[in-house]
Amino acid sequence: MVEVRFACIPGVSGVKCVLDGVTKYSDSTGIASFFGISQGAHSYSVEAPDGMVFVSGEDYFGRPLYESGTTTIEWVPIPGYPWPEANPWMMMFNFEEGEEPPDMVEVRFACIPSVAGVKCTLDGVVKYSDSIGICNFYDIAIGDHSYSVEKEGWQFVSGYAPFIGSIPQSGTILIPAGWPTATPFGLEFNFTEEGEEPPDDEEPPEISDTLGKIGAVVGVLSFLGILADSARRR
Repeated sequence: MVEVRFACIPGVSGVKCVLDGVTKYSDSTGIASFFGISQGAHSYSVEAPDGMVFVSGEDYFGRPLYESGTTTIEWVPIPGYPWPEANPWMMMFNFEEGEEPPDMVEVRFACIPSVAGVKCTLDGVVKYSDSIGICNFYDIAIGDHSYSVEKEGWQFVSGYAPFIGSIPQSGTILIPAGWPTATPFGLEFNFTEEGEEPPDDEEPPEISDTLGKIGAVVGVLSFLGILADSARRR
């Protein structure tokens, strides 16, 4: 069993250090130690205190360490040989003053059915949908944003946004905190061409067809009347 020592450089106190689910905080010299740790792989993470940001990390053998991941306690030069138990397993993390940048996401306008050239506006920035009706805005911060869509010759029908549901042609959307940065925040806008009416279930007959049918009925009745008159005369 060995000691695992987190070294938060340069002497950063208050760093949240987690090893296999156990949490400790670095002391005034930037050290957090975990004792009685077995050889092999262990999960870890570090979280900088306010005013500090993580820069880089490495283990005793110069293998990179990140803000979270797995560290393997072993004597690297000889595969399968254990780390000397008398020496702490060093995990060195570098920090610097600063603030973590806000989470940024992609906002994607989908103009349905694949309407090209729709004027899409987000926070005053204007773009136009491409040939398949898509318009992307990148590096958009979490929070409230104004938007609008329009295209001459096309009528807006309906819109949809995640967590909000139905949205109008223009207004405000909220990208919620915790939205995954790798997933576009998708807005859907449905359009129809102006002047285009949905087909009725049953079209009314043409007037000319109706008149023709009336004329045919009248003709048959007249013919039957002539036959009846001829029979009486006999």
